[in-house]
Amino acid sequence: MRIVAGRHKGRHLAVPHGKDTRPTSDRVREAIYNVLSHGCDLDFDELTVLDVCAGTGALGLEAISRGATRAVFVDIGQAALDCVAENVATLNEKARSTILRRDIKRFGAKPASAEAAGLAFFDPPYRENMIAPALSGAADGGWLSDGALIVVETADDEEIEAPSGFSPLDERRYGKTLVRFFKYEASAPTE
Repeated sequence: MRIVAGRHKGRHLAVPHGKDTRPTSDRVREAIYNVLSHGCDLDFDELTVLDVCAGTGALGLEAISRGATRAVFVDIGQAALDCVAENVATLNEKARSTILRRDIKRFGAKPASAEAAGLAFFDPPYRENMIAPALSGAADGGWLSDGALIVVETADDEEIEAPSGFSPLDERRYGKTLVRFFKYEASAPTE
């Protein structure tokens, strides 16, 4: 596993051992970033990124490599958190990274010192009905800025119902993975 583009292009990332983490492949990550860059015209400069169920931290670190100012990595598993910390250290990005242990079904309030994210990745375990509560929790806790782009990765046959405030923009299928893109509008009430 490696960084696809930007100042860290080609740098290798550690992957946790075991089956608790399912990292997004380089190919799917590259495809996601192509949609964000070209389909959504996203400018990564000055962007804060939220990487939920971060696993290796590859999605957030890819954003930093492409110019994002900061990434907040959230996971519940200690092996994943240790892996994210290792990858952040390997890329010498500690100053731009915050690593938090959180249960995404009970996100809680964003720390006052943290900036709301303009881009967020949600890649929880497949088929465990975590997407809607995680999206609602992130919105209710102030983790997302108005107009934020949201990327949700699920199994290709997994149905999700996004809470109000999350408007679908696009979806792409990559093998057995379905990636959905949403825009978050803070003015819409969340469920």
